Amino acid sequence: MSNTRKTFRLGLAGAMAGAAMLFFGAPAFAATPAAGPAPDALPAPALSAADQVQATPTPVPYEEDRRVIRGDQVVMGDSFTLRSDETLRGDLTVFGGNTMLEEGSRVEGNVSIFGGNATIAGTVTGDFIMSGGLARLAASARIQGNLSILGGSVTRDPGSVVEGRSNRYTGPRITTPNPIRSVDRWNGPFRWVWDVTGNFIATLAGIFLITLLSIAAIALFPVNAQRAERALRSQWLPAGAIGVLTYVAVPVVIVILTVLICTIPAAIALALALAVLVVCGWAVVARMVGEWLMVGFRQSNWTTVGQTAAGAVLLAVLGAIPLIGWLVGFAASAIGMGALILTVAGTQDYPRPMMTPGAPVPPAPPSAPAAGPGPAAAPAMLPETPATMVTPTAAPPQDEPKA
Repeated sequence: MSNTRKTFRLGLAGAMAGAAMLFFGAPAFAATPAAGPAPDALPAPALSAADQVQATPTPVPYEEDRRVIRGDQVVMGDSFTLRSDETLRGDLTVFGGNTMLEEGSRVEGNVSIFGGNATIAGTVTGDFIMSGGLARLAASARIQGNLSILGGSVTRDPGSVVEGRSNRYTGPRITTPNPIRSVDRWNGPFRWVWDVTGNFIATLAGIFLITLLSIAAIALFPVNAQRAERALRSQWLPAGAIGVLTYVAVPVVIVILTVLICTIPAAIALALALAVLVVCGWAVVARMVGEWLMVGFRQSNWTTVGQTAAGAVLLAVLGAIPLIGWLVGFAASAIGMGALILTVAGTQDYPRPMMTPGAPVPPAPPSAPAAGPGPAAAPAMLPETPATMVTPTAAPPQDEPKA
């Protein structure tokens, strides 16, 4: 009896289990298309405790978790954004676009912005160059190279770091030795001596270069330089005003041409023309200063080249004076450039001669005939005299020769 009950219970449990499988497994079997006989699945091997620890995923290092962009990037007329988890291994150059380096981003190279807006909140391992645009260095920005500004504006938030030097272009300027800055970077007993010596040599090289360019400009265009000097002596104030206006307006025009993309060649040509005008204007003023030096030393035998060299050296030395040197270079180049503009690059006199209105113009005197062989002149006419009748007379008879 007990065996019968046990068998009945086992049968009832099996029937209930089969019904449950049919009830819950029917939808799955109905949704799955029929397939051929599947191979016998192998049971998964059991993992030990050590294997389970090794199979646990480990966190990825920070550098490997970043997206790396390789190669130089040149963006023209478009925006560029470097995300906080991105690294650019190359130089970044943007023409007329908006640039955004988010906090945590990294550029392993130089960043150059021409005629655009930039917000730097990441790290730049190279130099940052801003030409004709607006830039902002956020508190998290870090520039490991130099910061150069050419015709643009850069705003720095408190906390931003520039490890190199900050350079702002204001005209021809000679780098001056700075012993204080050299001592700040001193890491040896004689390091500051080498730094001062190197800066001094660089200053001498700059003086030599600007003097050589001034001499070349005066020697190649002597007549143009003389016209510009005459205009500068009589109209120095208008010349200076026009030169300063040119310094301000031309970079703005260059930025506009750069933003338009298709006029970038015109922007480059205009920038080169401005550089030539600055050097030639400097040369004109240097020649005048050299002439004043000659008169001051009571000399009269200095050549034009000598006067130009003396004036250029004096202006370059004055331009190397800290704090006020930049003003000397800016004023000299601006006044000379304004004189060249007034005289149309020295091809016309200024002020131009003007004729008084209403004044009669005397007739030009008759020109004398040119000397030399030519047609014979007509004989002068003699007064007429009354004609007289001439009676012919017979010739006297001649003796015949004797035989």
